[in-house]
Amino acid sequence: MSQVTTPEGRSKLSNTLFAKPLIGRLSWKKQLTLSGLPAEVQSILTEVMSRCWLTRGEKACVIEELIAHFVDGMDRDVTAQQLVEDFGEPAVAAKLIQSSKRQNRPFWKKSLHTFGYGIIALILAYAGIWVFYHQGAPVISTDYVVQLNAGIKDVADSEKAWPIYRPMWTKYKFSVGEVIPEIWFREGEGEQSYLSTRFVRKGEPGWEAAKAAIYEHQDLIDAFREGAKRPYLGIELKANQSEYSEEDFAALFPNLTRGDSQDAGVEEGSDGGAGRLLDDWLVGILLPHVQQMRNAARLFAFDIQLAIEEGDSDRVVQDIETMLGFARHAAEGRVLVCGLVGYAISGMAFSEIESVVKEDPNFFNERQLQRLQLAVRSAKLKDWISYDGEALIVSDLIQRIYTNDGQGDGRITPQGFEVMSALTGMGMPGIFGGELSEKENWESFAESVIGPLGLFTVATRGEVAAKADQFFEAASTDLNRPMWDGKSKDIYKELNLEKWKYAVLGLVLPATENIRKALDRLIARQEGVLGAIALQRFYLANGAWPNSWDEIPKSTLPRSPVDQLTGEPLIFKIVDQRPLIYSLGYDLDDDGGVTPEGVKPATYLPNVQNDGKSDGDWIVWPTNDDEDE
Repeated sequence: MSQVTTPEGRSKLSNTLFAKPLIGRLSWKKQLTLSGLPAEVQSILTEVMSRCWLTRGEKACVIEELIAHFVDGMDRDVTAQQLVEDFGEPAVAAKLIQSSKRQNRPFWKKSLHTFGYGIIALILAYAGIWVFYHQGAPVISTDYVVQLNAGIKDVADSEKAWPIYRPMWTKYKFSVGEVIPEIWFREGEGEQSYLSTRFVRKGEPGWEAAKAAIYEHQDLIDAFREGAKRPYLGIELKANQSEYSEEDFAALFPNLTRGDSQDAGVEEGSDGGAGRLLDDWLVGILLPHVQQMRNAARLFAFDIQLAIEEGDSDRVVQDIETMLGFARHAAEGRVLVCGLVGYAISGMAFSEIESVVKEDPNFFNERQLQRLQLAVRSAKLKDWISYDGEALIVSDLIQRIYTNDGQGDGRITPQGFEVMSALTGMGMPGIFGGELSEKENWESFAESVIGPLGLFTVATRGEVAAKADQFFEAASTDLNRPMWDGKSKDIYKELNLEKWKYAVLGLVLPATENIRKALDRLIARQEGVLGAIALQRFYLANGAWPNSWDEIPKSTLPRSPVDQLTGEPLIFKIVDQRPLIYSLGYDLDDDGGVTPEGVKPATYLPNVQNDGKSDGDWIVWPTNDDEDE
């Protein structure tokens, strides 16, 4: 047995140890060392204390009590061995002591400890979530660009217009800008002069120069006329400049070299992560030709003025057919921008028909009117707009933002947040490369810290895909619904209620209401143009106007033009020996062809919806619209 201090010594030691206040107490280990208790006693007490999850102060109190217990026993001449045996199992004793001490803690201390443990648990949980979040990475498994171009490769070259357009595109650097600036009216004088947004008109300074410039580009005009007859444009849409053939690249990017294109691609994707995910993504699909189709159409809109001056009505018809061919070609790409540019060009062509007929109703003969009617009817406006391309864009974006568990689901990733940041124009690090500013460093840190919370706030891959399918199904149904068949479904309402959850979709989903307005407005105008041509053909054949659509032969007018607000035939009347064709308007009563006060006929539809004006008719011929739509 280890040597033990005398009772007098132990009493003096106890007084020294136990008389001190709590803050001044020695640690339990120091107290145990100074206690003078036998080694076997100190050993069991050390084991007990090591098993107790208590505060330092609580352990100091416990060791005092335990030392006192053993000191008291030894004062009664009980051997250390017996005291140890009577004490029991250290594990059991530690558990009982710990439980007792915790129960006796004051409420504030219990609350404080609970809060502390809660914070620790949250930190540990977040650390696990952070690791889990940063382990996820998107996998590009589907090339949606190939799907977007499905069918184009199968078209024979003999049916494509691009092989005809391309040499002229290259020769005149058509993608750079205005090819024949002389056709535009110049405002101001000297250094203060600039090109306005309207053509030079007959009798104005510059008219003769504009005519000469057009004739100097006759090869361009002839090639465009020939190409517009082809049923297809035939350009595959690309997401990367370097993917174009040598001939296409030279035509579409005349101011770039292959080296420029490759350097740009390396710079954008060289840093991996989100930069790699931005390579060839469908959101960034290139459309270098689409807006140029509109510029090409403007050349023919001006050439119509020259043809009218020369009395060449066949050339005017040919120019309008060419413009509508451009519209068809622009709308060929399966993305909304293409269809909307096709709409704009069609609106320009309809305006030219209206302008010529208003100026001189007898300018066109029966054969020419028949050609114009066929050209206008061949503009399949409803076929030019679909959401197929946008659906592919969303699917491609999803695979670049989420992981893929192989079952159609997955979670948001750090690279995905960077891709979303790129869409909002924030320029998060890892996308554009280069040194980061202090603000960008902070944003990177914030994204890294807060990003894992997206696992709980942002919809999963499966949820986003399902919601996108619902959206496009509803949008397509609404797009194919006749305008008179009730109101559009509010397909944004549910998304707006959960806009944070479906933030991914909020970045790329199209404004379907505006697209529907564009479609309704242009279809209404097309119906008016077809009706006006049919009326003019009847007048030329009979020397008088019909009293109703039914009097016009089916060979001239297969069906009556449809009022887009009622589904019934449009109304027409003859005013000053000119036809006026109109819809009943939103009030659905006949106001005699009078449009709401302060509203232009050409802008009736959006103005009525936005301004609440409805007392009046919607005039679809003439629209008095001399500007591009």
